Amino acid sequence: MSPFTFRIPVSTLRSPLLLAVLWSIAVFVGLSLPGESLRSFSGALTHDKFIHFGCFLGIAALWIRARPADWKRVLAFTFVAAWITEPYQGVLPWASRQPDPLDAIANTFGLLTGTALARRRYPDPPENEPTPPPVA
Repeated sequence: MSPFTFRIPVSTLRSPLLLAVLWSIAVFVGLSLPGESLRSFSGALTHDKFIHFGCFLGIAALWIRARPADWKRVLAFTFVAAWITEPYQGVLPWASRQPDPLDAIANTFGLLTGTALARRRYPDPPENEPTPPPVA
């Protein structure tokens, strides 16, 4: 075995906070890509609104899973992010993408659905008890 082997414990990969951060980064990177680079995925992107819906469903659900007691903050932050991403795409000089209000609406429906599903699955912890560690 090489002395430079890099190993990530499996338990780390199951961390809800790490998954939420990685998913958020992936969505941000995807929203920042130039429009021309996405043309090669034209078959998969014919349902653009479903992709926006799924991205924000994942963001909301994963962050609420990571921080169930802070679900209201997660909802507020993701709502702002859902609406800021479209003007953000429009001002990127390399992206050549057009802001679409329907994408922002799809983002909003995704985050509301993700919030509802995550709140149902991961309700608030009891007031006087600490949050239990994530299940491996």
